[in-house]
Amino acid sequence: MPKSKNNIRAYWNFLIGDAKHFTLESRVFHSFSITGLIICVLEVLINIGINFYESAIICVAIFLVHGSIFLLSRKRNNLNLAILLTGFECNIFLGVAYFISAGIEGPVMLFFISTLFLMSSISKAKQVKFWVVVNIFTAISIGLIEYYYPKSIISTYSSRSDLFIDNISTYVVCVILVSSGIYYIKSAYRKQNKHLKENTAQLINSNKEKDKLFSIISHDVKAPLNAIKQYLEFLNEGLLTPQEKNYMEGELLKTTTSTQNLLENLLEWSKIQIDGIPISIDYLNLFETLRDTLDYAKSMCAKKKIIFITDINKDLVCFSNSYMIQLVLRNLLNNAIKFTPKEGLIHIGTIIEDKQCKIYIKDNGVGIAEDKKDQIFSLNVKSTAGTENESGTGLGLVLCKEYMDKLGGAITFESEPKLGTTFYVTLPCKELT
Repeated sequence: MPKSKNNIRAYWNFLIGDAKHFTLESRVFHSFSITGLIICVLEVLINIGINFYESAIICVAIFLVHGSIFLLSRKRNNLNLAILLTGFECNIFLGVAYFISAGIEGPVMLFFISTLFLMSSISKAKQVKFWVVVNIFTAISIGLIEYYYPKSIISTYSSRSDLFIDNISTYVVCVILVSSGIYYIKSAYRKQNKHLKENTAQLINSNKEKDKLFSIISHDVKAPLNAIKQYLEFLNEGLLTPQEKNYMEGELLKTTTSTQNLLENLLEWSKIQIDGIPISIDYLNLFETLRDTLDYAKSMCAKKKIIFITDINKDLVCFSNSYMIQLVLRNLLNNAIKFTPKEGLIHIGTIIEDKQCKIYIKDNGVGIAEDKKDQIFSLNVKSTAGTENESGTGLGLVLCKEYMDKLGGAITFESEPKLGTTFYVTLPCKELT
């Protein structure tokens, strides 16, 4: 049953058009048009049932004319012309129907009110006044004609009960038409308002992240440049002893390495903010793809005397982008090295589960504090220094998360303060033979 409802809703949305290609006014017009066409069919059946064939013929004519107008708006997306034709169509047909449907005693005046509601809902603000004037003028004109020329009114009702049935059925039809219109307008407004609020929230969050990013740039790029400048000034003035010179050069090497990583991440982050950049995803041998990254991590671990264990199946083939997965793993390994103390342990390996490759990077470092876990993949969390005072910004993890989303994979983690952290990167893979 739910599937049937979903199919009906999908077909209805197809008929009225999607929000991407049609304005709210167009979709409201299409909604009214479809409802009106259905009502025309019902009115034909009702009028035939009470032997009111003249009204049935008019309903058929309205169905054919308005069906063409609906296609003009839906297929050609020409709403303005469709509204103009609809306005004149309604007033002309209703004017004719008035004289063969018992005049003021008949149900046509109810349709005049419904028509005015329809035209006011879909027309531009300046046009609404025009249609109000046309509607009132037409209604008053045919009323005055009836008043002064009562014989111009034809009553084809065979009995009082037929007139009663026609009036009541028309009233019900008008209520359904107006109610469905109001419901759709309110529903469309709520959806549009919700979408607007979501966009506003995203924009606010984006601005906050950009403010944070500019703060990172101003501090973490400016600081090492100042340090280099100060070192060169001391060197130029001959104020450094050999020991001080060696110490400062070592510190500057750490700082420039950290700044280089930051700039690389900044450039990558700026790239993925630009829509339309194509991403090539293909099957690739994971071990061969990560060979250079693993060698680099091994050399960095050696400097801190960290034990580095690799346990990646050399035959494993994953579905990914070579450059992106290298950047993700490089950032995760850099973090593991940064927060693992001397003579610690880092272990990278793979687990195969249901055609999914789970790459894990496990360390026995300082772990992640509980209050930072929820925001670890955002710029809102403040980065902490490493075990040897290595600096960072937190941008690397933001980049990892965005890249994994684009690759259709996932990144998760487990961590206990003072015990270590394990990051998991999940990608589709081929079954091992």
